[in-house]
Amino acid sequence: MVCLDEGGRGRRAVRLLAPPANLDPWVEHFFIQVRSVADRGLWRVVPDACSHVIFSVANGEPRCRLVGSRRSFRDIDTSGRHVTLGARLRPGALPHLTRCAADEFTDGSFPMEDVFGAPGRDLGARMGEKTPIDALRDLERFLSARLDHCEPDPRFERALRLAGSVDAAAEMLNVSLRTFRTRALKVTGLAPKRVLRLGRLYRALRFGAMPRPIWSDIAWRAGYADQAHMVREFRSLVGDSPERWRRRASADSFNTRPAQMR
Repeated sequence: MVCLDEGGRGRRAVRLLAPPANLDPWVEHFFIQVRSVADRGLWRVVPDACSHVIFSVANGEPRCRLVGSRRSFRDIDTSGRHVTLGARLRPGALPHLTRCAADEFTDGSFPMEDVFGAPGRDLGARMGEKTPIDALRDLERFLSARLDHCEPDPRFERALRLAGSVDAAAEMLNVSLRTFRTRALKVTGLAPKRVLRLGRLYRALRFGAMPRPIWSDIAWRAGYADQAHMVREFRSLVGDSPERWRRRASADSFNTRPAQMR
């Protein structure tokens, strides 16, 4: 999640934009992130159950890529990159967009032309010639053309969001654990247990961005068994202890509510 990457260091430079109504079932938000020279270099991103379409310009070269869900953190070389923009897709959008199961893209980053052929190549070329907001409009049209005719099924996402365990989520959907796990891989690219782990991690990351966090309280509020459990999960999923992750950026409050695209 762009506001949580690198300890939240880029949140001052990111602008979140709400999708139009027709894409709301499929797109959580669009984003534009402009970074200063001081911020360039290795950039650690958090694991994510959502996939993304990401466009960037680095050293004058435009790149448009489809990024699958990530099981763990990843260090990305952003040297020379000035602007990054794109769309965060909701769980379940990727199979409809690509006609492939989401687990085919897990932990991967693919040029759009490799996934969509000439339309993907043309999209990247058009976006490279425009301002960030106009480039996002091109991306919006590209996604709309492929998703407008699809029917969303929010039950799976809702089960993962509301259930406290994989067993409870499968029970909410009235399916077997095996069926639920298979569907999770096809929809999100991740096993359901990891999706639930990421939900706890995101809650802890948001609570930890508040001034003077008390980690023992955050562990309880985020749903961990105890602080030691939370620390182990941080090291596994983001590669740092909670406090070390927090020190990657100053920890003031920030607004993550998408604005309307204009």
